[in-house]
Amino acid sequence: MSDTTISSEIGAAEALMKSGSLDAAMKRLRAVLSKAPDNATALSYLALCLHDQGNSRGALDAAQAAVAAGPDKSLAHAAYGVALRASGKPDNAISAFREALRLDPDLRTAAVWLTDILREKGRWAEAEDILRDAHERFPQDVVITAALGRALVDLKRIDEAEPFIKDALAAAPDNVTALVSAGCFALAKGDSRQAQEFVVWALQQDATDASAIELSCLIKAKRYPVFAVWFRWASFYLSLSERQRKLAHGAFVSSLIVIPGVLRQLMSPYIMVILIVQLCILAAIWSAHLYPKYLIKRELRSVKIRPSY
Repeated sequence: MSDTTISSEIGAAEALMKSGSLDAAMKRLRAVLSKAPDNATALSYLALCLHDQGNSRGALDAAQAAVAAGPDKSLAHAAYGVALRASGKPDNAISAFREALRLDPDLRTAAVWLTDILREKGRWAEAEDILRDAHERFPQDVVITAALGRALVDLKRIDEAEPFIKDALAAAPDNVTALVSAGCFALAKGDSRQAQEFVVWALQQDATDASAIELSCLIKAKRYPVFAVWFRWASFYLSLSERQRKLAHGAFVSSLIVIPGVLRQLMSPYIMVILIVQLCILAAIWSAHLYPKYLIKRELRSVKIRPSY
């Protein structure tokens, strides 16, 4: 396979990824890698495809291979950051994204992914600095503009955030990042009903978007105080990586066996109370799966009109 053909196949795979045809994209990428196994770009895109399919282990392996094959490739480090984040290693992911931006300051996706992690860790000022720099380079980029608006909302600078969010919505009224940012803005102003309209429209575009699902949980917590603890728990649970969820499940199931056994040995009179509390927590863990699977689907059926300011 010639270099021209390889480049053409990778370009076609990238287009398929953008359209959501991950299986077709992976087929092309694997065909390239069968002829050029050390192609860092193909390995990077393969890692991103595997991540989008939920295969965090495969994504990490492919991303590590991409970095090894092309240590000077910014996309390889960005894909490695995505895989590390999904594997529950946010600090390592931050380092990978920073290396990607050092190699290519114009890699917009790396800037957005990096600021997502910084925001989750409460490092909003750092996120703002990175997004302002990216916005100066790409003032027309909708995702960067919307993300900058959300960073300012997180920093409680609501008035300063408004023009960025409005600009993003005006440019792309169906963009998920813009809609989620608008929902965060509305919620920060105390308008949970409008926030819900934005987030449901975002889920209409992509029902699997983690940030939209997380925001929807937070909105429900504000609108329905009786269930606030459960919705906040669901929001936290859904923000965990696949690996972190498995560790949480394993640790808690183990506690169901160990703690009652220890209490029985101590003849504790509270053993049944503690066991019931544990079972309630376990029910909350597993019921968090119900939110995206059932409640969101029900809400999406009621969506009729695109929200706007």
